[in-house]
Amino acid sequence: MLRKSVYVIGLAAVSTILMAALLSGCGDKGPQTATLALSSNPTTGYAWRVEQEPEIFDITSDYVEEQTDGEIAGAGGTETFTLTPKEPGSATVDFYYEQAWDKDNDPTHLTYQITVDENMQIVVESQSGDMPGDESEAPELPQMDIQ
Repeated sequence: MLRKSVYVIGLAAVSTILMAALLSGCGDKGPQTATLALSSNPTTGYAWRVEQEPEIFDITSDYVEEQTDGEIAGAGGTETFTLTPKEPGSATVDFYYEQAWDKDNDPTHLTYQITVDENMQIVVESQSGDMPGDESEAPELPQMDIQ
């Protein structure tokens, strides 16, 4: 009987500790990140360039080439940018898809106005784009994924 009581008390203590740990983390959201996946084909000489003002994000990128059967040379892929806030504030983040040596052509230009609150939570306030060519054929603006 005493053994069963010790077991029940131990189980209750462990349950209480686990519940307290879970509840203490419920209101504490960690810093969010924003990701943006953009089509890219570096074999053409085009590359994405990113600028932000002010610099409140660490920005990293990762390129993944499309899977092909090996017969397509120069296949494109997707470049994914990850924005991790360094501090609260509001910033304009611009993405330019251009050939670095070609100063005569208008690049594809995407602009995102982003706010980071004191809890490092991200809100995309607005977005706009300037894409060369016929506006009726322009793709939808890529959406940022907030996690």
